[in-house]
Amino acid sequence: MNSKIVWLRIAYWAGAIADAVMVVAMMVPELNRILVLNEATEFEFTAAYQFAMVFGASLMAGWTVLLIWADRKPVERRGVLLITVFPVIIWLNGSKIMLYASGILTGPVQVFSVVAPLALLILMLFAYFNSRRGEEGPAAA
Repeated sequence: MNSKIVWLRIAYWAGAIADAVMVVAMMVPELNRILVLNEATEFEFTAAYQFAMVFGASLMAGWTVLLIWADRKPVERRGVLLITVFPVIIWLNGSKIMLYASGILTGPVQVFSVVAPLALLILMLFAYFNSRRGEEGPAAA
């Protein structure tokens, strides 16, 4: 198999797996506290917060399916990687960094909550631009 396609497929599946894990974390408050909130013990899981998490989980599940769908035609649908990087990864990770900077979340930065999304961002950008190497013109997008 072409290495460009292999990198695209790795990027799609890495994103889909990360999203699927987050769907579960958003639905289960105990996992949410560990994976999303960095075990912030003072955080109160209100009904409104849980509703927002369940609502967000439906969008995250949809994005999981979108990445798997893109994997079926990796080159033709590689643009999905760009819209996964921005706004999705940058927005979500930027929000998390702002929560740390403002002191709402404290403690050590967890790998899954901040570092892993940055690794996904790098992987997805690499896979996208690597798949375009050697192509020219507007049709290359």
